[in-house]
Amino acid sequence: MEGVLGDLADMPRSRPSCKKMCKGHLNKVNNRVVHDWTDSVVRLHLVSGSLDGKLIIWDIYTGNKTQIIPLMSSWVMSVAFSSSGNFVASGGMDNQCTIHDINNRDSTGAAKVARELVGYEGFLSSIRFLDDSNIITGSGDMKVIHWDFNTGKKVTEFFGHSGDVATMSLAPDNNTFVTGSVDRTMKLWDVREPDTCKQTFWGHTSDVNSVYFHPSGHAIATGSEDKTARLWDIRSDQQIAEYKPPTANSGFTSCVLSASGRIILCGSDDNTIHYWDTMKGAHQGQLQGHENRITSLAMSGSGIAFASCSWDMNRVKSTQYPLSSERGRTCAGLILLPVLTCFLPPSPFHLLPSCIATTAAAAMPPGTTKLVYEVLEPGVKPLAGLAVPVVPPCPPPLAQAKEALKPPPPRPYTQNSAPEPPHTPQDDSHGSSWLHEPPDCPFDLHGSPFDTRQEAHGKRAVEHLSSGSEHCGGAWLRALSKMELLMAVGGYFGSLNTVQAVRLSATQPILPQDVRAAITLVARRTELLQTCVSWRWAWPWFRRRLHIAAPFRVAREPLMEAYYNILEVPYDMSRGPLWRACLVPEGRGAAGEHRAVLMIAVHHCLNDGYTNAVLFREVISVLNGAMQGRRHLPPLRPLAPAIADQLLGPRELLAAAAFTVYKFFTPTLGRFNSKVYFKGAVPRPSARHARTARTRVLHAEMTEEATTQLRRRCREAGVTVHALLCAAAQVAILHTAGAFGRPPPNEALVRVFNCVNLRRYFREEDREALGCLISIEEEETRVMLQDAASGDALWELARRGYAALKVSLEEERRPLRTLAAFTPVSLLIPVNYLLTRLGLPNLNDNHVITTNMGDLRPLLHPGEGPVKPTHMMRCVSDAYTGHPYTLVVQTFAGRFSVTLEYYSTKTTPAVARTFFTTLINLMLDLAITGAPAPGGGPHRAAALHHDKFCPETDDPDHDPDHDPDQDPDHHHHHHQEKAR
Repeated sequence: MEGVLGDLADMPRSRPSCKKMCKGHLNKVNNRVVHDWTDSVVRLHLVSGSLDGKLIIWDIYTGNKTQIIPLMSSWVMSVAFSSSGNFVASGGMDNQCTIHDINNRDSTGAAKVARELVGYEGFLSSIRFLDDSNIITGSGDMKVIHWDFNTGKKVTEFFGHSGDVATMSLAPDNNTFVTGSVDRTMKLWDVREPDTCKQTFWGHTSDVNSVYFHPSGHAIATGSEDKTARLWDIRSDQQIAEYKPPTANSGFTSCVLSASGRIILCGSDDNTIHYWDTMKGAHQGQLQGHENRITSLAMSGSGIAFASCSWDMNRVKSTQYPLSSERGRTCAGLILLPVLTCFLPPSPFHLLPSCIATTAAAAMPPGTTKLVYEVLEPGVKPLAGLAVPVVPPCPPPLAQAKEALKPPPPRPYTQNSAPEPPHTPQDDSHGSSWLHEPPDCPFDLHGSPFDTRQEAHGKRAVEHLSSGSEHCGGAWLRALSKMELLMAVGGYFGSLNTVQAVRLSATQPILPQDVRAAITLVARRTELLQTCVSWRWAWPWFRRRLHIAAPFRVAREPLMEAYYNILEVPYDMSRGPLWRACLVPEGRGAAGEHRAVLMIAVHHCLNDGYTNAVLFREVISVLNGAMQGRRHLPPLRPLAPAIADQLLGPRELLAAAAFTVYKFFTPTLGRFNSKVYFKGAVPRPSARHARTARTRVLHAEMTEEATTQLRRRCREAGVTVHALLCAAAQVAILHTAGAFGRPPPNEALVRVFNCVNLRRYFREEDREALGCLISIEEEETRVMLQDAASGDALWELARRGYAALKVSLEEERRPLRTLAAFTPVSLLIPVNYLLTRLGLPNLNDNHVITTNMGDLRPLLHPGEGPVKPTHMMRCVSDAYTGHPYTLVVQTFAGRFSVTLEYYSTKTTPAVARTFFTTLINLMLDLAITGAPAPGGGPHRAAALHHDKFCPETDDPDHDPDHDPDQDPDHHHHHHQEKAR
């Protein structure tokens, strides 16, 4: 470009000015292409769509609204005018395209719906009219569809992208169009030959947010999240120019070209519009005035003006536009208003001649003739000073040139994965995954910031992640609920991280790149995985991240070491992402199956046990589909509203106030720590151990036969398995105190908190919502030694607990009555954090919390396929709340599983092991014999399933936290010596 255009005169300096500010939307003018123009003889019109659920058609010359069209869904992402100006189409998260006839109105004065086009499996991201009878749409299901508007039927579907189709632009002849996608490619299509993609352009390193055809039809401009805009020549099939702002801090959301093609304008995440001389590549300046992300630009067909829209809600007093004296919508004491700004470029901005001359020699294969192409709009001649050889338009480039310019297909993942045992010959057919076979792969993450195959690329990834645009927040989604606030406060102190681990067994190799691709596809379809937590005024809000990151790694360390690593690494709550994943390859099983453990960690403010299970189900379903040669597209799951908080009334708020006083009274004036540690009989961790907050896990599973017997005995006794577990835990706490204290206590007041899934109180249509939708219910019971003296006494204790729990959940609805209390109770977390740093005892308000996830077989059943989940374990790092233990129980694959989490700030490994062993022995005795067996027996070992996550034995030498001074046998020996 520089060699060819060295003598070309510089573009005259000219700065567009704002001519109109169109006001009227009551919410954000959304992203993607959300406005379009139509030119008529008399008027210039603009249509815009917003999250307020309205389409507004504007008369640009007057700035007045000519029509307001209400929509069925407020999540509009794209709108378009027909070329005649008679129809307006819109679509978005409702997964359909709605077309309105603006000349035909109903009784309310709104334009009637002329046609609804349904059949999408993803959101609608882009719409373009070919004419009044044909329309083309792109969507999040990676497809482009050509519709016959009159019949409402599909003419054809275009397949080829491996990610969401994000943007689209029509050529001037309306026969070809180009699409951009999150797979970082642009594809050229011909509506007359829909079978195959004509050309694919590679080069961007992140999502392609915007494409725009050059007025000549021979070039394409693009804007991307990689902070560059680029110009591509269709005939030479390559990039010919790259445009970067002086400070590349933000990605580009949209781009347009002037009518002459001499100027490219790009809207950016930095709230400004950058523009360049396309031929010289010189940055000409930036247009300021918006106060938030520029979401879209649109150039009028005549080229006399272009429009921009943004997420900003401008305070009128600070706006830089000429019409700043106009008043906007007043909200909460501030004048806030989404704006749509129209820039009218003064002469000669839109009259500049177009001469984009390009050379194709740089990237052509050896032996290719050096060609210089002229890309001109019709009727415009090159400048007189441009003396370059020009060839007439040529057919599409040779296939060898195209293939030479494309990068090779992704190679199988080789680094960071554990060595796989030698494959048998039948495994060779599965050496590369269908997920990555070009060109039909549904997604491709190679080259992403989390691709760690090359050390050099890893360094670039760190640099990329440290930039502001990678983490700066996007749209504000909603305020956190009461329970989410408690979890988020824990996150700011490095606590309340949840990890769910599932062992996978497959008939084919489980490739790390396939797992990463599947996880990322689920993240792209699940909004809660795209969020971070930022403070807005005096309350934290969920905010969408501008980049969907895939924090994934393959672990080389042992299984439980990898588990603790992913559990204890804190999140950056305000930057995100608030989730991560890890794969631990395990080689071949006894039957020759391929095994690996997949761990997905999501911060507790975003999830609960139900959400964990749904995420795993979708990931495994994607893997199964890929291994079977089919595509499984997870459903779109928007962030659920704060449904639980909507159920709170005055009665619940009053009960929460009383519960708050009670919660603060218990660990301080109530001296509940004395009850938890039995007046010093049960040892606390030493100051050396208490200064570091760590979560450790003990895990046990029953066999399927023992689980069946346990369920049968619970049905016969009229209790649930959860009620029996709570009774056994209360007795085990009393027995643990007796193991350390001399003489052992005869009774104790044991308080158990039960974690409750609040979906039981939701409407049927809301019960599949994802998020942290839990609360706490508490039971305090006086337990005596005689309660465990016989089977009848222990079953009776379980029946009393079950009756009290049933009244609490169904009649008193106590989980809802305590929900609002978690806003002030969250102060307990920073208090315990400070006490931990000082080496002082933490405050406690109960003995143990139980989390019952129920039978996960129907929820975690991914369908038929080569990948099957066989084991599962979930826990939470919860060191700063008010309990020393958490019991997580579930039934999975027909086996009853119990996981004990204990915290180094509250208890010692020896005490936790004693408590867990006593609890498991009681459950095994009750399942097999129906009564406690103080002398033990062989039935205990026979009822345990030994292929579990925690292979460590009870030998203290295996525990790095073990302190011999706090072992119960050591204490017993010490008391004997003292007695002598």
